[in-house]
Amino acid sequence: MRKRKNRKNQVLKPFIYKIIAFVIFIISIYFIVHHTEKYLHLKKEISRNPEFATANVFNKVASQGLFTGMNYHVLIKPDFSGKTTTHLNIGDSGTVTKKEFDRLKIGDSIEGYSIEGKFYTKQDVKRKVNTFTFFIVIMLFSLYPIGYLIYLLDHLKKFRSLFNRILGPSIVGIIAISTVGGLLYSIYSMGPMLTNWYQKIADKNQIETTALITDTDEDINYSKNHDSHYYLAFFYINEDKKVIHITKEVTPHTYYKYQYGGLPITYNPNDPYRVFIKNIEFQDVVNFILTNAFFSKIISVIILTIFILIFIHLLKSKKEDKRLKVFHGNR
Repeated sequence: MRKRKNRKNQVLKPFIYKIIAFVIFIISIYFIVHHTEKYLHLKKEISRNPEFATANVFNKVASQGLFTGMNYHVLIKPDFSGKTTTHLNIGDSGTVTKKEFDRLKIGDSIEGYSIEGKFYTKQDVKRKVNTFTFFIVIMLFSLYPIGYLIYLLDHLKKFRSLFNRILGPSIVGIIAISTVGGLLYSIYSMGPMLTNWYQKIADKNQIETTALITDTDEDINYSKNHDSHYYLAFFYINEDKKVIHITKEVTPHTYYKYQYGGLPITYNPNDPYRVFIKNIEFQDVVNFILTNAFFSKIISVIILTIFILIFIHLLKSKKEDKRLKVFHGNR
């Protein structure tokens, strides 16, 4: 009986793995096609029939994630001032640059585009059709399908000989460049996070105050591979007696501790929308370190470091081989 079960397992396990690999391949292809179609459709709509439009600015709000830089929004519909930016859709608000954000005042009008009946700011459009980001995303999601196809084709004798002679080095090179590019992009995306840490620690011109929570939002993810996200929307009155609205992503510990009532914060009077949580506790640090996003960035740094060390080692080995050949040739 045990032998039969072992035989069944030996047959079933490879079959199940193949099914899973195929399903992941199909999902990857679907994502690439869907993302490409969406990107090309929006780009075509904007380039072919750009319908210019204007909207009134009802309020301004800034937002910041745990790992991202500042984002600036103008509210183009009333009664959304106290909401988290995660509750806002295209048409309710629009993203703008820091320069535009500082220039615009409540009651001003802002220029943009009307696409499929919704108002888009120029910055919204720029983000949606960002060619660099699009190709980075497609490149990363193409790694698995390419590897999967190579694995299948490798079982064909004719292809194997062709692969070893011609295609192998080229494809391996493309995968290596894509991998290194993805790692560099991941490390580059750490910039806003590191900047935020530095400003919180080094900026000595910060003022302490208490903000009032106006809205909360939590995106709970039960998968081990995806992080949950927690957002607090709050406002405070700065030294110039202006009401400053902000949405900030926080750790679970901060979220559940301050989701009702007042939130102790610090801010620089020269940049009132860049706000820091005053009290960072040990549990906040643990929450931050245990996120998949933080782990992936640390792993990216480690892998890229290994790549660089291997590359340096190979260069040294080649130089050493050349030196030995010259030495033996002169004897």
